[in-house]
Amino acid sequence: MIWALFFLFMFLLIIRTRRKSDVVAFFHPYCNAGGGGERVLWCAIRTMQQQWPNLQFFIYSGDYDATKEQILLKAKQRFGITVDPKNVHFVFLRLRRIVEADLYPRFTLLLQTLAGFILGFEALLKLNPEVFIDSMGYPLTLPLFRWIAGSRIAAYVHYPTISHDMIDLVARRERTYNNDDIIVRYNILINAKLLYYRLFAFFYGLCGQAVDVVMVNGSWTGGHIRRLWFCDHAKVVFPPCDVTAFLALEQVAEAKFTEDKVLRILSIGQIRPEKNHKLQLEVLRTLVKKLAERSDGIKVVLTIAGGCRNQEDHRRVTTLKDMCAEWGLTSNVQWKLNVPYEELLDLLSESLISIHTMWNEHFGISVVEGIAAGTVMLAHDSGGPQMDIVLPIDGKNETQPIGFLAATKEGVIIAAVKRAYALILEYVRLILHIMEMSRTERDAVREAARASMKLYSILIYHKADDGTVRSFKSAFDLSSFSFFQRGSVQEFMQFTGKLLVERSGLGARSTVKENEYFCHCYVRSDGLAAVSVTDGEYQARIAMSMMTRVLDDFSSKVHAVQWAQIKTEKDCLYTALPEMLAKWQNPREADPMTRVQEEVEETKIVMHNTIQSVLERGEKLDDLVKKSENLSDQSKLFYTQARKMNKCCNYY
Repeated sequence: MIWALFFLFMFLLIIRTRRKSDVVAFFHPYCNAGGGGERVLWCAIRTMQQQWPNLQFFIYSGDYDATKEQILLKAKQRFGITVDPKNVHFVFLRLRRIVEADLYPRFTLLLQTLAGFILGFEALLKLNPEVFIDSMGYPLTLPLFRWIAGSRIAAYVHYPTISHDMIDLVARRERTYNNDDIIVRYNILINAKLLYYRLFAFFYGLCGQAVDVVMVNGSWTGGHIRRLWFCDHAKVVFPPCDVTAFLALEQVAEAKFTEDKVLRILSIGQIRPEKNHKLQLEVLRTLVKKLAERSDGIKVVLTIAGGCRNQEDHRRVTTLKDMCAEWGLTSNVQWKLNVPYEELLDLLSESLISIHTMWNEHFGISVVEGIAAGTVMLAHDSGGPQMDIVLPIDGKNETQPIGFLAATKEGVIIAAVKRAYALILEYVRLILHIMEMSRTERDAVREAARASMKLYSILIYHKADDGTVRSFKSAFDLSSFSFFQRGSVQEFMQFTGKLLVERSGLGARSTVKENEYFCHCYVRSDGLAAVSVTDGEYQARIAMSMMTRVLDDFSSKVHAVQWAQIKTEKDCLYTALPEMLAKWQNPREADPMTRVQEEVEETKIVMHNTIQSVLERGEKLDDLVKKSENLSDQSKLFYTQARKMNKCCNYY
């Protein structure tokens, strides 16, 4: 026993003395797979390179059949992400095969998790980093690197290894890809599996205690991780969705649908059991039968743009192709496997509908891409699509959907088989509904998430005698932006507003034009200031009149003697700003006398073509963004991507 403890102590001592400082290592054995998790990986590394260029970044990868250059080239081709190769290195793992699910037809969760520990041990023997980041979801690597290696630990959780939804599914005797018929039939097996899942969930929670920083990719994942890991500090960091290219796509799907009478449906997602491509083929089979009964001659083509990581995924494709042949769907299905980024854009441009069938999708980057590209999205009514993405936009008279969600009503259909068939029929019903909508109605769905609003924000600041600027209150209407941009857009509006007030003198009025957006700034002689962000249709003079009235209303309700006590927006008791923002969306309704333009007719408004022009000599906007403590890394990445797309400072 003493000798065992001695050898353990010596092993720990040797391992910890080999820890490399200034080294950040990502545990991502499938870094060359080309899925949404890999997009997160490469964006994270690129952002950290920009933020900390002196650090060295290592990736634990099982892709030893590819070179460093090939892996980075694929990241560029698949995602359009360029990573500086100088400080990126790979630690190739020979044991990756042991974590693949096909080796463990029974007790898959437990055995894969234990295999992940062995793979993590191989990684530790090859490199002990100062910071270890698990970006793929191998829970036992967390305590291994925390308590054995002594590293600082972060985890980006795409999907909990186990969830309470999975436990509930077993309790309800639902048959799924990970809950076989034989288990569903017998009480003893159901109870045994429930015990197994609950014990696994307990130990999974213990693994979470090893993490210093927890990030999750959406509200659904966040809810489960907070509950399973007993942590309330899990931060939602939406996956980086560079949708600039998708938003710029020219949609040709409507023309193909009208002229060629071909309904093109696109499915984007890796070929894995949980993505449920079988359901898509079942939907297609039923849809083909329905269309055959019609007289309009419309044909349907389902394109499956899937990522294949390994032989198991390719075998799954073969099984799906055999299913197509058996059901007579071979001519209705196109297979596009591991397509490059440019071809993916073409597929999105040609597709009228995007379909997503995974139950409890953790987030759904492909759902985001489909919406941004202008396809009409049809996803399962659960997980990330339900909670974070396919959310309705409140319009003036009604709620406008930005896509459609398919689900069956709980309690209406009891038997699992009938419920599965009901879900197929619901997908088919919604596809037919989308087909029968007018083009105007479909365009309304496409544009709902990015429809133009004239007035985006009003921000109130105070500029002290020493030039320091504090934020008093802010209100935003960002419903016209895609949901995945809103957080970054809001941060940049606050950043820009403070910057303009800092660079403006007392009594000054100025307007800064950035592409199609305008930032209006007014600083009163007492230091109280307002900034508003509008589109090009919202006249600068009306914006100045609006800000004058907002500041007058603010100072009448929050007197100057109280201003020194306001340290943060929470300290400010002014509550009328959201109402002001809503009212001034339509200036004529805000001022029925329409005198707003005349009030500032003689006022001098200094126009600036870019934000750069308001900066002092020698200052660079890029440097200010990089140094800002009020901008998250995600927002800084958003800004950098906009710059690289030759849109200057168009981060709105």
